[in-house]
Amino acid sequence: TRCRRVSWIRCKVRASFIVPCYNVSKTLCRCLDSIYALGLSEKDFEVLAIDDASTDDTLRLLEGYAGERPNMRIIRHLVNRNLGAARNSGLAEAKGDCIAFVDSDDEVAAGIVEAIRMLEMQNLDMVAMRVEKVNEDGTVEETLSLAYPQDQVFSGIQLQEEHPFWCSAVWGYLFSRTFINSVNYPFVEGVYYEDSDFVCRHLYQAGRMGFSDACGYRFFFSNPASITHTSSPEHIFGYACLGARMLAFYERLEKKTSLFAKSILEGGSFNLMKSFRQLPRLGSVSEVRHFYDMLDSRIDRESLKRYLQPASLWRF
Repeated sequence: TRCRRVSWIRCKVRASFIVPCYNVSKTLCRCLDSIYALGLSEKDFEVLAIDDASTDDTLRLLEGYAGERPNMRIIRHLVNRNLGAARNSGLAEAKGDCIAFVDSDDEVAAGIVEAIRMLEMQNLDMVAMRVEKVNEDGTVEETLSLAYPQDQVFSGIQLQEEHPFWCSAVWGYLFSRTFINSVNYPFVEGVYYEDSDFVCRHLYQAGRMGFSDACGYRFFFSNPASITHTSSPEHIFGYACLGARMLAFYERLEKKTSLFAKSILEGGSFNLMKSFRQLPRLGSVSEVRHFYDMLDSRIDRESLKRYLQPASLWRF
């Protein structure tokens, strides 16, 4: 029987779009409009918008959307808990068979519909998508893509070994909700850059992945208010925490999958090194230097050089 509009939540939901929101009134409409412009039937997807205790007009805008869109729900945090907690709150409420994480200052693109179809038809754990890196005026600065045909199924370990550092952001992938539940590794809360850690753990566990060559996501990298453009002590600490988590994961993998473990080591070292450049502001250089010295003999510097600028960063 056909589902009525008011009872959509009892129907089978194909996709859940999880959108953390914190003081994003300037970009929120662009983000939400892109989801509803995909052409999916509203009974086939849900939008879970997590208001992380915004202090601007974000909540008012969300309430306006939710009043017109029965398949949109607002989850409110009474205190600001950052992206990891917001994404975990969305996952706890998600009912879709596939999960898409969308940053509220970005856009989804039409290709994400093809990625949803691939995940369903090929029974995949994850789908990697082509991503466009765009300026605020909408011009494409760079396209992130892969060499895999759309009919090829591969593992997450294979992807990381053949294309290291391809995309560490969670929005570069679609996830099976069943797969996420089986891995049972939530986002780390209370620090920044938690999605790289989440992606790494799920790539290691993914046995069936696909690649969609149609652009599924548009990342607005030039937003000056975005996390990637901030170097506050909290953000630097987040980089250091991410590096430490990845390096701890490396210790577990070293004897199992050497190439994958190598990419984890390099990724963790990269994050520690990036934070090291700013750490004098925190007054804890000696501790980080000691940590780095313990790792120094295990870092493949040649592999890291193309990720680390300026070159003077190597001189301590």
